[in-house]
Amino acid sequence: MDSIFSNIIRVGLIDLSTSTVTIESHSFRDEIFPKYLGGEGLAADYLLRTMPPNTDPLGPENILCFVTGVLSGTIVPFSGRFMVAGKSPLTGTWGEANSGGRFGPELRSAGFDLLLIKGKAKELSILNITNDSIEIAPFPHLKGMDCVETEEELKKKFGPKVQVASIGLAGEKLVLITGIVTDKARIAARSGLGAVMGSKNLKAVVVRGTKKIPVFDPEGLRELRTLINKWMSKGLNFLLRPSLKLSTSFAPWLRRFRIKNYGSMSTSSMVIESYRRWGTSAGTAVCVETGDAPVKNWKGSYKDFPLKKSVKLTSDNVTKYQIRKYGCKRCPITCGGIMSYKDEQYDLPETQKPEYETLAMLGSNLLNDDLGSVYAMNDYCNRQGLDTIAIGSILGFLMEATENGILSDNDLDGLNISWGNSADLLPMIKKIANREGIGDLLAEGVGKAAKKLNAEEFAIHINNQAIPAHDPRFSKTIIIPYKLDPAPGRHTPFIEVMVDISKFNKMYPSLDKKNRIPDFYCYHQTISSVGLCQFGLTTGNFPALEFVNLVTGLNLTIEEFITIGERILTVKHLFNLREGVNPLNFKLPQRILDKAEDGPNKNVSLLEEEGKILGEFLTALKWDIKTTIPDSDHLKDLGLEDFIGIF
Repeated sequence: MDSIFSNIIRVGLIDLSTSTVTIESHSFRDEIFPKYLGGEGLAADYLLRTMPPNTDPLGPENILCFVTGVLSGTIVPFSGRFMVAGKSPLTGTWGEANSGGRFGPELRSAGFDLLLIKGKAKELSILNITNDSIEIAPFPHLKGMDCVETEEELKKKFGPKVQVASIGLAGEKLVLITGIVTDKARIAARSGLGAVMGSKNLKAVVVRGTKKIPVFDPEGLRELRTLINKWMSKGLNFLLRPSLKLSTSFAPWLRRFRIKNYGSMSTSSMVIESYRRWGTSAGTAVCVETGDAPVKNWKGSYKDFPLKKSVKLTSDNVTKYQIRKYGCKRCPITCGGIMSYKDEQYDLPETQKPEYETLAMLGSNLLNDDLGSVYAMNDYCNRQGLDTIAIGSILGFLMEATENGILSDNDLDGLNISWGNSADLLPMIKKIANREGIGDLLAEGVGKAAKKLNAEEFAIHINNQAIPAHDPRFSKTIIIPYKLDPAPGRHTPFIEVMVDISKFNKMYPSLDKKNRIPDFYCYHQTISSVGLCQFGLTTGNFPALEFVNLVTGLNLTIEEFITIGERILTVKHLFNLREGVNPLNFKLPQRILDKAEDGPNKNVSLLEEEGKILGEFLTALKWDIKTTIPDSDHLKDLGLEDFIGIF
């Protein structure tokens, strides 16, 4: 067996200002690589060591990172993810975004684990990456193209097998809610890193790789992969199929009896089959009914957006327009879909299925049950790399600010942005992408725009990052990633629900259940960093630890696996501390903490519980409960002693 410890880890250092490329080669035996297993922890470590404090996020000294994990490019199921990181221009904090598709595995197959990009090109340029080689090339004719046009143009030039990560016109114009797009619609959407790419005059990264990724135990890896794929491919027991089909009909009952762990009530095969049939669109109506989804800019409930409306944005009503399945590389479920939608107003011959976050933020949040408009807005946002969570939050803010007389039709250039009216939503989004009229202000993020307009009570955000489509009053511990994650407003750990669905404590009974929240949070950090999709966890009993050990030969225990995640979380937090950021100074909107006016969250308030929940988490991590500064001895235990005192 060839140990991955003999692997060469390559880091590409690109300075666009000087048009220079340096390629560093390391052995995996070097301490830094097994310390993080790749991913955003590795990127944060590099940035802390090489990027000056208080760097302007849109300045040439900010370093944009593309990074893979140790499972990227291997045959491990769900290993199609990669990460983008840097200082966020949206929040001024650590910024990161995670995305799927095929770009990450291709970058690893091209011989690169980490790209560190700084400077600013003199004219619009691309990076052309092939096996162990990086070239900076001017491509000014791509200016103004959206991401679909850019990808198609670059595939004509470099061949149909290349993978492309690009920005649209919105990224070029430094719209702070833009991400980086691959596979025409997979977006590393959060933290505004598309604007960082635009600030560097970098339009796209083109990658083609044919290198094989060595692993420690190839035979064992193939056996486990075959077992998992066989398990995933099993059809749903015919006795359970009716219950899956009727899941939307059960939504009012789930609401009535305040059943919150409905995901864990499902068998693993039901979860797998649900993702396979509908993807995340399966959850829209249930989330609205149970009080998880935003309604009317977070001040409404299912009574404002009843089941007859939310069901239009759910399951079969979404997927009936599907013309073929779509899945990220190495995905045994393929939860995505390529759709064709056409009616009197919209003609979308080929577009991607909207995810739950999009359906909720552009649907229930705006009292909009017009699925065609959601398809059209989603398609445009995909093409421009716009974060649909942020766009939905901005549109909800505009509706409420207009309703309360703060904005007029003249302020909105004659557009009617009001509850349930879908006709003018897409034109407003185009104004944001082009920084036209009020769109120029909105392009700075909902928090900054609201402050300028003296309408902060209507802006639902955390430090200028829009709150995702999950209500903390439904799942209380989600306030932990919203407020304490180094990239604020993160929702993917969704702790309480994910702990149950993943069968985390059943898989690892040796762990103390009292620490299940911080343990799972750190476990999730490692899952993300190695290049895995978290949907693998939702299938239950997914052997992530075993896959990492088969690939690396490290023979990690679950405790060590969790410690790696804690190290990743901590090093990103140290980045924020060095920038003078204490996340406890961020304010979650009272609207999502206090009792709702009506609906399932009518009697739920987190105003008194917030401090307790956050304090317990900080204590578990050995971070000071007021300053959030980690204990120095614990930093040594984590192998982060080099960073003691940098803050």
